[in-house]
Amino acid sequence: QTTLSRTYMPRTRSKKRAPASSSSGGASGSLCERSPAALRLISECLDSDDLLLHVLGLLPLAGLGRAACVSSRWARLAASNSLWASLAERVWEGRHVSEACRAQRRQHGRSALRRSLAESEARHIDPSLLCELTWHFRFKRAAGEHWTGSDPYWQGARARTLRFEPDGAVRWEEEAWDGLMWWRLEGGSLLRVSHAQLGAFPAERLVRHPPSWGYLFTSPWAVYASFPLSRADDDASLTDRALGRSVEPWQWAEAARYNEAAAGESSSDDEDAPPPFPAGV
Repeated sequence: QTTLSRTYMPRTRSKKRAPASSSSGGASGSLCERSPAALRLISECLDSDDLLLHVLGLLPLAGLGRAACVSSRWARLAASNSLWASLAERVWEGRHVSEACRAQRRQHGRSALRRSLAESEARHIDPSLLCELTWHFRFKRAAGEHWTGSDPYWQGARARTLRFEPDGAVRWEEEAWDGLMWWRLEGGSLLRVSHAQLGAFPAERLVRHPPSWGYLFTSPWAVYASFPLSRADDDASLTDRALGRSVEPWQWAEAARYNEAAAGESSSDDEDAPPPFPAGV
């Protein structure tokens, strides 16, 4: 067996080391050596609680724990309520946060932020909060062209809005369905909506929208959101495909039973009756 002779192995040239520069030579040396102003700024940051708090406020949440290990002074500032109240406002920007958390932030910023993070993952909603929020509704494509064709969302406009009233009524904004629908909440996570003429629709299951911490009720055919819905939004988590992953098989079974009942109750002389929803897959 022939092997490559060592005499043919390429030789690497040793790199010449750059001569060590003196601390006073031109642009060489450390930042502080080159810029006395930088040294003064760093010293000022270390001596000023306000500036250090500002720097700590720019760190990610995970970095505050490491910063607190630098010294007792850094630990004291990293635990200050003014810092955590500011961090909470930064994290909460553009997100759904309960009024209880916002009120708690003034005195206990860290606890308020921790509470809001836990609430952002909760898969239940109180009836009182359900009634406080303005909801945005759209059909899914699986509902069929009869329903999507008259849905403002699918025509490029803003989605329909509604309120769930404490007396169980569903109040629509400029909607022909206003006064014809009712709601009830089961276990804080299932929303059941019924229509005076179309009957009880399949249950809407509560999920959360991670980017906004908002609430979503979703079923095989429809979506109720606690935040505005627009087709112009570049949000992959709000597509029918993405929302379909949160629809359970039992919801599709309810949808199939709804269509079976609707088909059995329809009469041949009722030409104005809307068609049943597609069964879906």
